[in-house]
Amino acid sequence: MLLSTDHYQIFEVKLSYVVNSKNPSRIFKTMSEIIDSLYEIDKGLLDYFSVKIEPEFLLEDILSGSLRTIVRTIVSSVDDEALKELDWKKFVGSFLVKAKHRILKMLEDKKEIISIDEVQQIEGEILEIAQETDVQRLPNYSPGSTQRFLVNISRLSNATKSLLPGDEIFYISPEGQVTINKEFNISPESIQELLTNKIVRSEVELILRVKKPDYLGQSMWDLHYEGRTIQVKILDWVWLRKFHSREIDLRPGDSLKAKVEIELWLDSDNSMVAERYIITEVLDVIPNLPSIQQKFFN
Repeated sequence: MLLSTDHYQIFEVKLSYVVNSKNPSRIFKTMSEIIDSLYEIDKGLLDYFSVKIEPEFLLEDILSGSLRTIVRTIVSSVDDEALKELDWKKFVGSFLVKAKHRILKMLEDKKEIISIDEVQQIEGEILEIAQETDVQRLPNYSPGSTQRFLVNISRLSNATKSLLPGDEIFYISPEGQVTINKEFNISPESIQELLTNKIVRSEVELILRVKKPDYLGQSMWDLHYEGRTIQVKILDWVWLRKFHSREIDLRPGDSLKAKVEIELWLDSDNSMVAERYIITEVLDVIPNLPSIQQKFFN
């Protein structure tokens, strides 16, 4: 059910750019990606609730001078029965505006996040906003996914990479104006390291079907394992030299029998953050192993 226009929040993304600079398309590309990133942040914040609530951004206006895009946020829910006793629309909208402002404010002076404590501090701030806006009255309020939160702010950071040194971008809401920090950066590898509490390693012998070999020796191999494609690093240098010199005939659809080191990166709740596969020794090449037989060997 789409809510009436009385229940929305308006925010503005303002991009001040260097006049007569090269690559003007960077301005529109950045604006588009920033708005998409803010939308993903809203979706992540709404995952704090067990009821299904969806945000929707509507274009309110575009102003010239500096590029200024004004966006209206509307929220909708399919769980009307769970929410019918609550005047939830007002405090959900307020929560989204304040939470985005607080997140951007805390990132304003950071170049990176170096510890999980900093992430927990930001999540604690979001929890305070939830308390202030009374949003915890929604059914089964709980903190959202830390991993999704980090992925979303990484996406926001990447959206600014096309900007030039003189370009600036701001998020403006009823909470005030905050700079979207161009210097902040968080990579997928950093996210994994922040979330990981322990790494569990094991070595097993597997038969893996080849989907995409690395013919140049500069990237990972795509192999099939348990019905899915995984990326694998091969560290058997003797075998690799033979393969790259064409002493070994291997084609997509063939399989490798190999010793494989599996790394499982786990967070504090023992949920998997990432997994890595490394072939330490190739034992044999099996031409075009049928799928039924591969399942048996695995």
